[in-house]
Amino acid sequence: MNCIGLNFVRPNRAEPNLNSQAYLMWMLRFVVGLLLGGSAFAETAPIQSTVSVTVQQGEVLGIQNEGVIRFLGIPYAMPPTGNRRWNPPSAAPRWKVPFDAFAYGPECLQPPSARLPAQQMSEDCLKLNVWTPSVTDGKRPVMVWVHGGGFRAGSGRVDGAAFAREGVVLVSFNYRLGPLGFFAHNALTERSANFGLLDMVLVLQWVRENAASFGGDPSKVTIFGVSAGGMGVNMLMASPLSKGLFHRAIAQSGYGTWPLMRSRHASEIAPRNAYGEQADSAEAFADTQVAGLVTGKTTAAKLRQIDARALVDALDSFQVPIVDGHSLPKEPGVSFLLGQQHKVPFITGGTSYEGSAMPGSGVSQQDFLRWWGPRMAVARKLYATDFAISEELGITRLFGDTRYLGGGRLLGRAMATAGMPTWLYYIDLPQPQDQKEWAGTPHAMGSILTMYGNLMSLDAQQQKFAATLRRYWVNFARNGDPNGAGLPAWPKHSKAQDQWMTFGATPQPNSGVIADKLDFIEAGYRQRIGPALQ
Repeated sequence: MNCIGLNFVRPNRAEPNLNSQAYLMWMLRFVVGLLLGGSAFAETAPIQSTVSVTVQQGEVLGIQNEGVIRFLGIPYAMPPTGNRRWNPPSAAPRWKVPFDAFAYGPECLQPPSARLPAQQMSEDCLKLNVWTPSVTDGKRPVMVWVHGGGFRAGSGRVDGAAFAREGVVLVSFNYRLGPLGFFAHNALTERSANFGLLDMVLVLQWVRENAASFGGDPSKVTIFGVSAGGMGVNMLMASPLSKGLFHRAIAQSGYGTWPLMRSRHASEIAPRNAYGEQADSAEAFADTQVAGLVTGKTTAAKLRQIDARALVDALDSFQVPIVDGHSLPKEPGVSFLLGQQHKVPFITGGTSYEGSAMPGSGVSQQDFLRWWGPRMAVARKLYATDFAISEELGITRLFGDTRYLGGGRLLGRAMATAGMPTWLYYIDLPQPQDQKEWAGTPHAMGSILTMYGNLMSLDAQQQKFAATLRRYWVNFARNGDPNGAGLPAWPKHSKAQDQWMTFGATPQPNSGVIADKLDFIEAGYRQRIGPALQ
């Protein structure tokens, strides 16, 4: 199966990976199991009392316990099934009796595992969750969490109570995944192809209309997400459909410069694909996904009759969003460089070893080497320390910096150039004694500690980091600036000074973080997208 100019294959679990097999197993268990699966957390607090609020659809009952009120599994859209498959989401209808929001709804269809059996999933999965310290007593900042998972896995099951205790209304949600969420086919007439992105937009519309019922301020909404969720944030920044629906944005270990497929409705001049060739067709990719699942002539009706599980199982890799000319007019990086993104305060960044995501991405090392072609000789010199340890480490490090940190810096600089207050971060935490073979802080680890830390046995330093990062995020949601009393000063980013906040043993300002490597990566990106900037 070919996508975005790279060959996506199932990772070979038998190969020795990175510095140790133990490291790979850790990465698979936590990064894939927590971040990509995103659903190991389950609310178990007993009901002390119930609290009632009224939203557009009707009355909702939530659980109050230990100073936090939880509303779980609220439908925000009609089931995206039958004729509603591959169509924009429709708002959930009104209900006549109070809705008991006491438990999470099913997760969107994704690859099953021992952690998440198939019976806990459904195509009818468009639900959201709200945590708040109180439904009264003033207008609180609202933070809307976009989960990660390669756009093929994950859910809104997080520990939102930690943010509620900081005085925030926290909203998480499910959105359509895999080919059910991102799909373009010649038999379909719908112009949009990013149905998962349209789900995100509907959630933000729901928040605008209903945040006040939960004690939140609809004029102070922050979107934040990690990995694919960080890309979701960047897509919302670049989509005209989300204008005015949020007021600050945090993209954590996200991406925005990765080559995307294009549908026939994308009328803008196209960037080249990873190999410098014509951009990849979303319709051609869809044909490969449904091959063998439809008999005779492929029609929209037949596509919507395909078993949803079979569609999900047809994808071997991360799902890639689509430039469709409507929900996503251009690749986010192009929109940012042209100044066409939404202008809001912005935080972005990543970790020192984003390349830990490569074994689960489905991108083969051979194809990634082919991406760089003759320029790989320069990359080997820049990453000489990693290549001296192993060929695999050098490639994975370059992959992570290319996909995540390079894109983060470029988007951050574009925001600063547009006059928006922007902050960049780089996480390089000291490694625990029993994990000295790690090649750095793994992909998205900052968000895992902050959003899923309750599931892990954190040492004192990790607990301090999670609390510190959450304080920066809450300050940003409240004031549009992460700085606040008792925290080390985090300088705004500018291209001239290249300021970052480095999160190591303690947070401290830094400048020029791996600048030579990111300059090299950015030069290659600008060469690829050159035609689209003219």
